[in-house]
Amino acid sequence: MVALAPGIKGDTTPRDIEQRYKRACADVGKSKPQCALAWWAFRHAFAGKNWNTSVVSDYDYYFKVLPYPLNYKDRALFWTGAPVLEAALADQAGLYGSSNIVPNKIVDTMQSKYGVTAWCGKPGGIDYTSTNCPVYQLHTPSYTFYQAFSTHFAEKAAGTVFFLTGNTFRNTSMFALFELPTLLRNRSVKKVVVLNVFQENTCDQLPLTNIRDKVLGAYPRKRYHCAYIEGNVRQDPPSQDLLDKLTAVVRAQQKSKYHTH
Repeated sequence: MVALAPGIKGDTTPRDIEQRYKRACADVGKSKPQCALAWWAFRHAFAGKNWNTSVVSDYDYYFKVLPYPLNYKDRALFWTGAPVLEAALADQAGLYGSSNIVPNKIVDTMQSKYGVTAWCGKPGGIDYTSTNCPVYQLHTPSYTFYQAFSTHFAEKAAGTVFFLTGNTFRNTSMFALFELPTLLRNRSVKKVVVLNVFQENTCDQLPLTNIRDKVLGAYPRKRYHCAYIEGNVRQDPPSQDLLDKLTAVVRAQQKSKYHTH
């Protein structure tokens, strides 16, 4: 768990949100004008609206202001249950994921480093708050943000995509609910590679075979590969040995684009 920045309290007041968002934005290397525009687009998604009526399209302008990389063909990394490992693998293997794509990285930093865990609007104006906002509930701005990011990210993926799983695959995860269905509809995605680092999962049994069956049953048909890589998914920082093994699988699958297992 990332510690809050010095001087930052866990609780927030409404006027803290803008300052903390902009600090998080600066932390990822954006300029003051860029952060001011990004904050305006982010606030626009929820300010003055009911807390339980948020929809994915509310964040469309935000993702236009902070666009994704132009090309991450064969380099999209999805994950569940392995946030620390995902960040380290993305860095070492040159992949793109939630840890290094700017519009999501800002919000993750705002939450983990600056203590803004949720945000929502107040109907009848441009007001917003972080007080008494549900953190992880359908149709709330914070949940919908991650739903929007997941959908946008999967829509832009192409070629071979990677899914790192560090726990039992759940049908309620962002990957199951939003990313995988979008990848299956995405004609530019040709192959899904599962990087399984969770000992209780096996590639040839449930629940991972559900992913396999959906991928192979997609139209147009896509290719699928699942690799088990032994290692401690909870270690922080991850071991170099585990990162090297994962990177080797990534490199092999990037080169072997039309080989099906």
